[in-house]
Amino acid sequence: MQRGRGWLKNNNPPGDLGKARWCWARTRRGGFCKGPAMPNGRCRMHGGPSTGPRTPEGRERSRKANWKHGRYSAEAKAARRRERVLLWALQLIGGCQGKRRRRTPRQEYINEVFGWH
Repeated sequence: MQRGRGWLKNNNPPGDLGKARWCWARTRRGGFCKGPAMPNGRCRMHGGPSTGPRTPEGRERSRKANWKHGRYSAEAKAARRRERVLLWALQLIGGCQGKRRRRTPRQEYINEVFGWH
């Protein structure tokens, strides 16, 4: 036993890491994982994935924790869609008398191909 090292990770006894409990998960080669086991009996790599929140409150909390800016939320997309339709309608009735930007040759080609004016 080594002196001054203290306990190993995951409540394994101090000393030689090879003497810690093994994980015993099956490997791809058919053998067993010899990594040190955690209290649940598996190593840190074979402990199993999280099953995620189960309750509606937990799911809501998880959804809010992952929220960044809301630019791509359903409400924001719908608002941008409404603005585009409104702007298009204003241009149709002539209510938007702003300067027309000069079209690029690519835009002219696309308009010509699709018959847009």
